[in-house]
Amino acid sequence: MKKWMVLPLLAVLLLMPVRTVYAAKQTVEIELTEACDDCIFSIVWEHEEQTAEVTVTSPDGRTFGTTLTPLQTSVSEGAVYINVGDAAAGIWQVTITGEKLGRVDIDAGELPGNMNIDSFHVERWEDRFYADWSVSDCREDLKIRIFAASDKNGSGAREVKSLNAAPQGGTEFDVTGLENGSCYFYIRVSDDSGAFSIAYADETFDYEDPGSAEALTGVRAFLVNDSIYIAWDGETDQVKLMLFDPNSGELLREEVTGESSGVLAFPQGMDKVLAGAAVYDGRRLGKYDKIPVEKGTFFEASVTYPDLDATNESGIPVQVTAEEGARISAVLNDRLYLEDETDQGEYRVNLKEGENSIVFIVTGAAGNMRTFPKEIYYDRTPPQLAVTSDVDKTKTDSDHVYLEGYTEAGASLTCNGEPVELQGSYFQIRCPLKPGKNTLELKAFDIAGNESLYMAAVERTVWTARQWYAIIAIAAALLLAVIYTVKFIRLKRERTQAR
Repeated sequence: MKKWMVLPLLAVLLLMPVRTVYAAKQTVEIELTEACDDCIFSIVWEHEEQTAEVTVTSPDGRTFGTTLTPLQTSVSEGAVYINVGDAAAGIWQVTITGEKLGRVDIDAGELPGNMNIDSFHVERWEDRFYADWSVSDCREDLKIRIFAASDKNGSGAREVKSLNAAPQGGTEFDVTGLENGSCYFYIRVSDDSGAFSIAYADETFDYEDPGSAEALTGVRAFLVNDSIYIAWDGETDQVKLMLFDPNSGELLREEVTGESSGVLAFPQGMDKVLAGAAVYDGRRLGKYDKIPVEKGTFFEASVTYPDLDATNESGIPVQVTAEEGARISAVLNDRLYLEDETDQGEYRVNLKEGENSIVFIVTGAAGNMRTFPKEIYYDRTPPQLAVTSDVDKTKTDSDHVYLEGYTEAGASLTCNGEPVELQGSYFQIRCPLKPGKNTLELKAFDIAGNESLYMAAVERTVWTARQWYAIIAIAAALLLAVIYTVKFIRLKRERTQAR
């Protein structure tokens, strides 16, 4: 049973020094020199007819206040009392906002234990309810107020019964006009001193307002991967999706949508939840049922795509395995491609040129679904490849030539099988040449596997023109030398014979 209790600080222990402020809005600091249990902050102002908003902030950043924690706050004329529970030692901040409050006194201290709500129970009697309570260490004349809330934090609390009663007693009440959904009851017990205590009943009830909007038709809920998919027939402006704890009835998760379906994440640590969907006008819910969804009903399935982000093939194989009786569907580029196939094995998906979005959907025997998405790009166009200066069928006496140019962004490049480093999309390659004929093979590849090719035949000559000229000149000189030598010998012989 969850309890809070507040007393005015007329008889508190460890009373802190009073701090006084006068501003319309001001934050003051109060230091608790030691931790205290059931700590109460008292804020009292001079002009009792004025109202104020008060916020208390702990050393670790937790906040309490008239708006933030109404169940832990008591408001009376010219005063606010805030129960912060167990308070740590350190600097606490109190912010007061109000006009013409006059002198404001702030203090804090430890609350003695009293006005204990020993029990509070609620039963349903057909279309009415009955509550009983037992309170100890309190006065004999108590103010009993019973509230209905949509959770155990007091959200949407509405008073359903108010009476003066003894510390032990019971009463009947009805809850006509409450919002549909889980109903959590709590009791607020107070006396003339201003002290009060609060406790929740252990029981939780589902309430349905007979005058509320009718339930949606065809509501269904099942697992899609690790989330819960909720859908219904027809269209409506707004629908609230809800997940509940099947044991306590507590609302675990909710979301409002204008679509005809929605997805909620399966709460962590839960194996089973109850799912619901109801018409919602921004204030009130329509009628709804709760549908059990269990993680235990999940099933094994696998869809294997080629490990590619792009391809130059017009179709790809997809391998599907699943439990017996599973149904296999597929959506290609937002269009139904397969529907409720039962054969497991390989499926071929034909692609359109450009981006392709594929989703295989495997539905188990229990109706739960698993989805397997794939994005793949189909491209059959070779990448651009341009050489600035064509060297094909050229001759050179140099031991190298340069290939310069650019290719498509994202492409890779090789020259005679060796990777080429690109500067952006540009390249400059020094290609060594051996004497004689050389073949240069430049290839560009894109991510889809398409290829562009540039080939050049370059001949490296053995002798240069200058070398040939030198050889000819030397040969001519040698020839002339030989001729002159022969002539000289002949002349010499002729002279000798003439003598």
